[in-house]
Amino acid sequence: MNRRQFLRLVYGASVALAGAQTISAAPFFFPVYTPPRHIRYFRAADEWDIPRRGVRMIEFSGPGRKFRAYMARTPGGLLVLSPVCSHLGCLVAWNDAKGEFDCPCHGGRYDISGIVIGGPPPRPLSRLPYKIENGSLMVGLEV
Repeated sequence: MNRRQFLRLVYGASVALAGAQTISAAPFFFPVYTPPRHIRYFRAADEWDIPRRGVRMIEFSGPGRKFRAYMARTPGGLLVLSPVCSHLGCLVAWNDAKGEFDCPCHGGRYDISGIVIGGPPPRPLSRLPYKIENGSLMVGLEV
């Protein structure tokens, strides 16, 4: 292989690489339209089941299946948290002795507000919208 063939080969490879990078970046410049989702509220618990302090797990029925959530009473008020770890989707459990949520899969730890305090989770636990209506806690889910 002479010098001219080698340079032609390097040039062709760099053009191919640049083209591949451009094509792989296209979805970021031209995102696919996703229609807005609507929040629908489901009865999750009676108002008197809301904890005055600490954390309580609730189970309720939603669109086609059962759901779990945690009601957490914090100094800032009531929070309704998703039990799904933001790392890989395992279900977290409340550890009353430590006062934190623990993920059994990879050791993720969250405080009572759902904020990451240790481990690999990249984001806090999702906060679910809620309202109290006619003596019931209604939890909102995207449908």
